Amino acid sequence: MKLKALLRELLFNNEFDQMNLKLIQVNRQIQMLERTQHNTEQMIAYIMEDYHNQIVYCASNKCYEKIYVVKRSFQYNSENFDLFLYCISYSFCLNMLPVVHCSYYNHYSFEGNNPYIRIDDILMREHLNKGNGTIALNGLKAVAQHMNAKRICGSLSSVDKERFDMLEHFYSKCGFKVTFNENRTSGHIELLL
Repeated sequence: MKLKALLRELLFNNEFDQMNLKLIQVNRQIQMLERTQHNTEQMIAYIMEDYHNQIVYCASNKCYEKIYVVKRSFQYNSENFDLFLYCISYSFCLNMLPVVHCSYYNHYSFEGNNPYIRIDDILMREHLNKGNGTIALNGLKAVAQHMNAKRICGSLSSVDKERFDMLEHFYSKCGFKVTFNENRTSGHIELLL
């Protein structure tokens, strides 16, 4: 009888340990999901505190962070707007948020109404190689379509001359046509919608 009990303990003890470990792992995952859900709800409430904010796009970056692209229009000037990128890890430090400064132009020509969006500046130095730039431009494309813009354009400044190869690759990957002047000291980007 003792031999039977000893064999049962030896044979099934390992299975019980494995089941117990799996149960602990599942419990940790549930707790993490609950915390993430709570943090996400807090972050969305924080974003929406200001009635000028509008969530226009959402995606996960290469670090598996859920990124919210938030359009903030200026109350006094509806032609200028910023796209801020929020996520749980950097949602409450406004001066450190990745941001795209934009202007909307409703240009009239002989062909008719030709509205477009100009990228004035992109500030994401702290957040490079995470996929946030691609998420920001996808958010900008969504805004442009909503505003019935026919194109998105911008300039490449001589200040960024050392990074022109990287910028050319990035914008081309996002569907933009990239052109440079003869000396490659400045450039232009354009995406037709």
